[in-house]
Amino acid sequence: MRDENSFDRTVNTQLGDIYRACVNAQTVDELMGQIQLPLNQWLDIDVMTLALVEAPAVLMASRYPLTPTFIERTQAHAARCLEGKSKAIRRPEDIVIQQVGTVSESDTLDEATNILWTGALEIKGRMLAVATFYRQEANKITPIELAALRQVRSLICDGLIRILETPGLEAITVATNQEKSDVAVVSIKDAKLIAQAFGPNRLREVQDEAIDRITRSHPSAFLIARLGIDRIIVIEHPGRGATLPKWTGRLERICQGMKIGGGIDVEFTIEVGEVDAIPKQVEDENKSNQIKIPTESEVGILAG
Repeated sequence: MRDENSFDRTVNTQLGDIYRACVNAQTVDELMGQIQLPLNQWLDIDVMTLALVEAPAVLMASRYPLTPTFIERTQAHAARCLEGKSKAIRRPEDIVIQQVGTVSESDTLDEATNILWTGALEIKGRMLAVATFYRQEANKITPIELAALRQVRSLICDGLIRILETPGLEAITVATNQEKSDVAVVSIKDAKLIAQAFGPNRLREVQDEAIDRITRSHPSAFLIARLGIDRIIVIEHPGRGATLPKWTGRLERICQGMKIGGGIDVEFTIEVGEVDAIPKQVEDENKSNQIKIPTESEVGILAG
């Protein structure tokens, strides 16, 4: 919790950043990604969600990797908010969760993190969305912070209205009606060229770093495993799969900033599929390769 003097000193800078994001963002997920850091620096917000009425979907910007328990809590809260205002019955499991922004912390979200404040975004009496802000010290909110959150809500509402009413702009970039998949395969682009230019050991190091990042940022995955020398397979628990755009956005954010060498960025391609469709050679490849099964307490590396 910030003291009053520190709070006052950061108001102009952080509010300005939030205003610019709401004015310039082309999509709502881009808007939330840009206001995530100012909200954390200004008000210590750990998670912000935006439940969209028409999708129905919840965009979630969190500095921590999400846990299955927290996702379920978020879905249930969104269902209550949307149903209470629109009178349309929403089942929590039907609400799609889309994580946006940047995960900056490797530790999982503290289960004590709770709702700090919730506000509806409306235009002429019609609800567009519900914004919810979460913080570990959710039971301590000052009048100044409450006024700030209401001002932030107003700016986000103006930004959402602008995006919805501007031809060519879309509320969210992920199509929620695409088929979900429990399996994603991450491939290192131009792997052969990397091995030729930097050596096969460097290619393996890149693969190891990607596995480590995915394991730390996505601890709820059922399985994360090496495929050959240039691929990684990520398998979700049944029913927790995602569409290709969501898989792509999530995994690209996790691996963002990885370097091959000489300042060259590593690029990845993402594919999705079903467990039954994975070639049998994957099983053979993994017999002597690295497999990670994330848990709340890391169990280490298992050799097949």
